[in-house]
Parts: sequence; C-alpha cells; structure tokens
Amino acid sequence: MQHHRVLASSLYLVFYYLGASLGGLYLYPFWNRGGLAGVAWGTMGGLMVTAGLRLLRQEQTTTLTAISHKL
Repeated sequence: MQHHRVLASSLYLVFYYLGASLGGLYLYPFWNRGGLAGVAWGTMGGLMVTAGLRLLRQEQTTTLTAISHKL
C-alpha cells in the first residue's frame, strides 16, 4: 500500500511541474499580447482544442466499436 502512495505522489509532482513549465511556455505570448485577459483567452483556446480532440477520439472509438460488432 505504501508503494502505491509513493508512486502516486511522485507522478503527481512530475505532472504538476511539467504542466506548470509547459503552460508557462504556451501562455507567455498571450500574456505579452493581452495580459490577464490574454491568458484567459489562451486557456480557453487550449481547453477547446482538448475538448475537440477528445470528441474526435470518442467518435473514432464509437465507429471502431460499431464495426467490430458487425464482424
């Protein structure tokens, strides 16, 4: 049980710092252009791209599932 807790904690820290680093690099141009409002727009854009990719993947998975059920 202790091993799982240590593993979860280390994964959390890796993704926390990785996200903070990459998020800063991505949002820096938005900050320069529009300040806090620019960061908000950049964040919304990133969320919309992520949601779109998720919906696209879900559609592909549904199509593949339908095809496999026909076989």
